[in-house]
Amino acid sequence: MRNLWLTLVPVILLCVGCSSTPKQADEPSESAKAAAAETAELNVQENQDQILLDDESTIIGDADDIADDASAKSNFIPPNYRPVVYFDYDRNNIRDDQKPDLNKLVQFLRENSDVHLQIEGHCDERGTDEYNLALGERRSMAVRLYLETMGISTSRMTIISYGEARPEDTRHNNSAWTLNRRAEFAFYR
Repeated sequence: MRNLWLTLVPVILLCVGCSSTPKQADEPSESAKAAAAETAELNVQENQDQILLDDESTIIGDADDIADDASAKSNFIPPNYRPVVYFDYDRNNIRDDQKPDLNKLVQFLRENSDVHLQIEGHCDERGTDEYNLALGERRSMAVRLYLETMGISTSRMTIISYGEARPEDTRHNNSAWTLNRRAEFAFYR
């Protein structure tokens, strides 16, 4: 009997030592989880200023990717034609002195029905980032509404607000702020 035990014990130990247990799915380590959370947080912060609204043609925020996309599609820029619409402080209504330039734009768009445009709303540096993004959007929408009432299809227009992110003049005075309160246009086919 003793010989039986001496023979069985090494065999049992050999079987137990060589047996494999089914592996469970590898759980990510705590450091991997922390790195993934940090990356997700950075992505949220980077995209925090870009808000897509229900209206598919409305884009607000720091949309460099969208502007780059419009530039990539842009194989057409009218020569020496850079219309700009200027706005009063904290206002988004179209001033009477800006309507002749918008009417020239309407005429150009009527003559070139394959041209699309992106209306870019800008603000001066006064006010919060969020407020200026919203004001830039309202300025873009005011221009789009004016063009629409003049017979230009909204399917040819997109709007974007850069808020105070892209000043025309970086100085900190009234003349610079006057230039920065504007709507500009990017043309593409």
